[in-house]
Amino acid sequence: MKGKTESDNPRLLNWRQVCKLLGCKRTHFYQLVNSGRLPAVRVGKLRGVRVEEDAVRRFLAACALKNAL
Repeated sequence: MKGKTESDNPRLLNWRQVCKLLGCKRTHFYQLVNSGRLPAVRVGKLRGVRVEEDAVRRFLAACALKNAL
């Protein structure tokens, strides 16, 4: 039987946590999600959306690379 690793259960962040990492406001967070630039999953009807921490890190890396060019 295969042991569980952290990649099997990615850490899901709420909008506040993502905004803290990105340094943005809630409105900008939802613009990124709605445009598809930041992939998210809906968690229940009332619990909002969640974003994998790795997706946020990849987004930040892509932005940094784009700004470096």
